[in-house]
Amino acid sequence: MRGLSTLGVWFDTRALARQAFRGIATLCLVGLWHILPANTFQRINQPFTCPNSENFDGFATGIYNTLNTAVGTFNPLPPQQGAMAVFSTPPPAFSAPNYLWGRSTDLEWIFPQPACKVGGYFRAVSLGSVPPPTSMIVNFYDAQNLYLASDVVNLTTSWQWVGWQFQTPVSRIEIIAQGGVTAGYVGLDNLQYCPCQFQSVCDIGCQIWDRCAPSVISTAEACVQGGYSWPMPRIAFDDWVAPNTPAAVLSIQWWGIVHHWGQLFDPSSPWRARQFIIRFFPDTNGDCLPDEVLNPNAAIYTRCVKPFRRFAGIDCLGRPVYHFWASFWGTGFFSPAPNTRYWVQIAEDNHASVRTNMVDFEWSGTCQARGCPAVQLFVDNQGTLSFAPAFNVCQNQPMDLAFCLGYIYIKVGPPGPPNNPSKVSLRTLDGTPVWDGDAVSDEQGQLEIFPEVAPGTYILTIRMGGMLPYETQVTLQPGVPVIIENPAMILGDLNGDGSVDDADLLVVLFNFGAGR
Repeated sequence: MRGLSTLGVWFDTRALARQAFRGIATLCLVGLWHILPANTFQRINQPFTCPNSENFDGFATGIYNTLNTAVGTFNPLPPQQGAMAVFSTPPPAFSAPNYLWGRSTDLEWIFPQPACKVGGYFRAVSLGSVPPPTSMIVNFYDAQNLYLASDVVNLTTSWQWVGWQFQTPVSRIEIIAQGGVTAGYVGLDNLQYCPCQFQSVCDIGCQIWDRCAPSVISTAEACVQGGYSWPMPRIAFDDWVAPNTPAAVLSIQWWGIVHHWGQLFDPSSPWRARQFIIRFFPDTNGDCLPDEVLNPNAAIYTRCVKPFRRFAGIDCLGRPVYHFWASFWGTGFFSPAPNTRYWVQIAEDNHASVRTNMVDFEWSGTCQARGCPAVQLFVDNQGTLSFAPAFNVCQNQPMDLAFCLGYIYIKVGPPGPPNNPSKVSLRTLDGTPVWDGDAVSDEQGQLEIFPEVAPGTYILTIRMGGMLPYETQVTLQPGVPVIIENPAMILGDLNGDGSVDDADLLVVLFNFGAGR
């Protein structure tokens, strides 16, 4: 098929369509690889609201050395010598009368507790003959003030919304102007701050990975339902206490390092890592140790899981850390007793490891100690089994280990082909976005979704390549999985424009017969 361009040049429409389609496909694959493994933050261009907001209208106009607000503390970014000001019109605020800006100084924004999502309205401030900035660099830092990532936002003299959702909680942000003749001149208004609420549902054990912590060996032989796990050479454990009204544990997430890249890729499920052993033990003696870990009947719950994974950051020893997560769907969930201490074992399955009889995984720690110290079970040179505290070599002290038990879980299926990535989101019934994430279908084409939201009723949206967006209403309750069977997903939206029409047919027509 040939055509004449507006310049009078003949071109092959079929070849162009095929080239464009392949280019788009390549960009999509590159984009997915960028999003799924790293995922330090995700830009959110749709305005949202948080429990904490600030429009600066309650502050008197003037110069401030520091400003304590409902969304955190603002300071001039040293070593600059300018001034931080609450300003009124002109130029106009987004929500009149006031907004915050830095006059010849950039700003830092410190959160009272780690943030999982923040946003607001930003603009370049143009006053007199001072050329305004054309963009801003936004630097993100964790609770140890270690650098996580940066985002570059183009600015104009009109207010524009910019928001971010974080996979690694953020404790401080730097806002640095670019393109002007001096620092600052970035305006902020109507800011939103969502503190991380990892335990907001029922306070089931959750200890987030910290960069200040290293990792400890946790390898066992092997994952056997109803059996025990022999240390190869060490198995790590950490404790948690169920609350007064516990919910069933539906999923688990943890952090760790690998000593071989192949440990991150299961041969039959490339979107998942190789198999891990998850076991729960009681602490009936109250001695801050798991009970009879080598007794085949001691573990009250055992699961062999192949988790999803993504890159999380760099630990205190300079090693890459990965975030793992998996559901307990399939053979029953774990229902804890109220006000009861349990121990969790998370270990590499030596039998399924990429290199048997070698350490390919270490469980990463956290500097936020809770409950009993984490321990390792090991066999000494005389064959004696012993426990020793998990040790933070970076801070020369014992440490806890990083894991979170989950109680909100959605399974959708089967919507499409196996091992297929999709974008998922939740919004309130009035349309306010509350969560965005990624999901990958399993071997049976079922999607597992692990949203970090409070219980409630939401609109779930699933976007998968080649399909129209699927939407349905879901009610999320702690410990109660939401199962959506045989969803009415419509195939055919090949160009992703939200409809199935002639343009999609042309994609097929221009590429008909293509293949290996």
